[in-house]
Amino acid sequence: MAGHFLPLRRAALRGAHDRTSPQRARRIRFLIGTALLALVCLMIALLDHRLGDAAAPALAGVIATLGAGFGGMNYHDLDPTPPRKLAMLGLGAGKSTRVSFSHSVLGLPFLMLLLASIVFVVKEGLAAEDPLAWAWLAGGAIIGAGMVVTAARLGGILGTALDRLHGAGDWWRVLAILLGLGLAPALFLSLLAPEQQGGMPDLVSLVLAWSPFGAPWAAASAYAYGGTLPAAVRLGVGAATLVIMLVLYAWWARRQHAFALHSEWRKPGLALGIFDRFRATPAGAVAARSLVYWMRDPRYQVLLAGIIALPMIILIPLAFVGVDPRVLATIPVPVLSFLLAWMLHNDLAYDGSAIWLHVTSGMKGLSDRLGRATPALIVGGFVIVAGTLMTALLTQSWTAALSNAGIAAALVGGAAGISSITSALAPYAVARPGDSPFSQPVRSWGAAAPIALAGAVLCLIIATPSIACSVLGVMNNSWVFHVCGFGIGLVLGATVLIVGLRVGGRVFERRTSEIMSFASTL
Repeated sequence: MAGHFLPLRRAALRGAHDRTSPQRARRIRFLIGTALLALVCLMIALLDHRLGDAAAPALAGVIATLGAGFGGMNYHDLDPTPPRKLAMLGLGAGKSTRVSFSHSVLGLPFLMLLLASIVFVVKEGLAAEDPLAWAWLAGGAIIGAGMVVTAARLGGILGTALDRLHGAGDWWRVLAILLGLGLAPALFLSLLAPEQQGGMPDLVSLVLAWSPFGAPWAAASAYAYGGTLPAAVRLGVGAATLVIMLVLYAWWARRQHAFALHSEWRKPGLALGIFDRFRATPAGAVAARSLVYWMRDPRYQVLLAGIIALPMIILIPLAFVGVDPRVLATIPVPVLSFLLAWMLHNDLAYDGSAIWLHVTSGMKGLSDRLGRATPALIVGGFVIVAGTLMTALLTQSWTAALSNAGIAAALVGGAAGISSITSALAPYAVARPGDSPFSQPVRSWGAAAPIALAGAVLCLIIATPSIACSVLGVMNNSWVFHVCGFGIGLVLGATVLIVGLRVGGRVFERRTSEIMSFASTL
């Protein structure tokens, strides 16, 4: 029997991931969600010995609430009772809203949440010396669990709304890319952040304990250390957040109910998705198309996955040989920023024969260079902001994080500017559109290899003044050097970016024949 069942099961799993399977998208979302959940669990495990009494349950509550919202948004099509479906059964707006919400407590996810909440209350209650702590624990768990359930329902409605938008898949990919790039610095810095007395830095603990999603879970700790008033205020913050979420859900669910019954839910006559978000200029069209490449082309997706993983590969050996954790904590953000912008150094080759559209349309070289650099600048800016905030929070050194942001800005601007020149000057062959992203054409790189290497070295030279200011700031314990490093990084990055775009545009215009000849041989 097993000999027949196992091959059938294997064939079913293979068919579920086939390109023609209607379940393929759902399976892929499940695998991505599982990977992100494993990443978050790893981060919590790495931070467990650093969390204080208030920060540990607050962090778990924040992650549970945000995770429920993301899960509801991603798997909303599995919900059997959304308000829009109940509207078709003749239920009124109010009743469909109540039935849809009450259905959330009739499944395995809510049972797991309930068990986790009970374990939290019992564990913390047995460790508490005051019997009144049980009341604060129970109140915080009830409010926190309510926020988790409401977040899942709000996520489901948001996911339904996104699916009805033209180009919704592109926005899902944007969210996945930003989430992956945002979690990467957090994970690396959580692993390598220097130990501090009392666990996690006090500022991070305070932010988590007073955050809207974490406050109710930290009410019992506030009662133990500060008395009744801090605990009551944190419960009040959680209760107010829950009320706001419930009101928002009720309004949105009624709106969805109305759209399901009337003709107000009409798509616009012409929607271009990502292209609607950019100006109708040559540079805007190239930027929108490049961003679509980043989200849809498997070759770019492989590059982005490598960029996310590479800092960990660099940091682990350095950590094992005993490099100071404070030094290691400054590495991920500049490395991620540089790699994101350095992707442009051969961006022209990924177009294949489509580059003839740029040449035959008479597009200016500056528009082509600026459009191609836009996605890297947008995503790189996000990485700099998110990574710098995480660096400052985990290392408790805002001045050092500021100079680190200057180094990253110099690398992003320098790499984007120099890549705009090298991609037009010396492109090299890559996998053709539709081929495996892991394949590489058997062709000589010619002068492209030394030119690309020289460009990377030049990027590091551009960031050297900011790096020197950061080192001087650490050695002298002076915030002046850190501020100077930040300013110098911004100025150098912006200058090299502007010059590189203009020079790269001129190179592109002068080498159109060579570029077309190169594209025809791919």
